Amino acid sequence: MRALVTTAVLIFASVIAGTSLFIHADSNTSVSEQDVSYVLAVSSDVAYGEYLAGECASCHATTAVSGSNVPVIQGASSEHIAQALLEYRSGIRDNSTMRNVVSALGDEEIAVLAHYFAQQTK
Repeated sequence: MRALVTTAVLIFASVIAGTSLFIHADSNTSVSEQDVSYVLAVSSDVAYGEYLAGECASCHATTAVSGSNVPVIQGASSEHIAQALLEYRSGIRDNSTMRNVVSALGDEEIAVLAHYFAQQTK
């Protein structure tokens, strides 16, 4: 019982601090499905995700732009978005703009953005 309480306290402290205890890169090539599931379970507040998405819209268009390598993220699965954001945050994916943006995001912000964009149509 004591171990369960200690684990719960650590998880709660992690969420409050905006960090994750469980992000482990698989040979520095990807974030595990377990890590993605953990982050997505932190929050599903789509309204908060919509609020945060304004910054994303400055680069990510709602339709593909010819000659741009910035992907359309509306309608992508929440798992795909969360995994990408976690990989930018942990340094697995290399894009200086995304790393700067995502470095300021905690697990809750990543979760709500992923849930928000997954509900949008392409």
